[in-house]
Order: sequence, then structure tokens, then C-alpha cells
Amino acid sequence: MQSDDITDPAAWRSINSITTKLLDPPADAWYPRHDMKDLVKIKLSWAVKTIGEAHFHMSHPTGRPVLREESKLKIYGCHAGLPRGFHRWLCGGEEQRKNVAWASEAYWITEEQFRQVGFSTLKLRQD
Repeated sequence: MQSDDITDPAAWRSINSITTKLLDPPADAWYPRHDMKDLVKIKLSWAVKTIGEAHFHMSHPTGRPVLREESKLKIYGCHAGLPRGFHRWLCGGEEQRKNVAWASEAYWITEEQFRQVGFSTLKLRQD
């Protein structure tokens, strides 16, 4: 099996390939509970598996995996189309905003805001 180069944006598992996968979360990310129909929940465990563990290290301040300084996703992720808030969360940043909720194990964002960042090609679950 080919080794993932975490620094070169064009190397196997390119930055565009990783970003595309992150913007197509699994079906259980959409409407995680019946009373949360407008939210998308991105689990940290899914993100780490999707990106690749080599891109992460354990952060002592946050107590969870965060992107390594040399990770191509940390360096080029926003340029490749990853929403800034999602990117900051993967990097270990914390913030509170009107339409986004942060937690150490999950990133919550409204479906509307997720769509607004230009991801109309995502496969949305139909009720």
C-alpha cells in the first residue's frame, strides 16, 4: 500500500482529494437527532480516519488530536476549499459563533452554513 505524504499537497492523497472527502460526511452526520434537523455533526474520529492519523498529533492543551504543523491540510486546507471554522477546529482552535458549536469530539455547523461555503455538490440525505 502506498504511503501518505503528509507535506506535499500534490503527492498521493492530494490536498484536493482529502478536502473532497471531508466535504462529503457520512449519512449519520446529517440530522444526528430528530430535534436537530438543520445541523451537521462532524465527528473527530471520522475526520482523523478520513484524513489519516499521520496528519495528527495529540495536543496537550486540548487533550485531543490536532493537525501537525507540517500537515498539508493545515497548510493548504482553506485554499483547497475547507471552511475556515472546520479548519480551525481540526487545528485545535476553539471559538463560539452564532451558527457553529465547537466540542472537542465533534464540529457542529448548520446545514445552511455548510451549503453556503460552496458545497452544493454534497450528497444531502433526503427525508
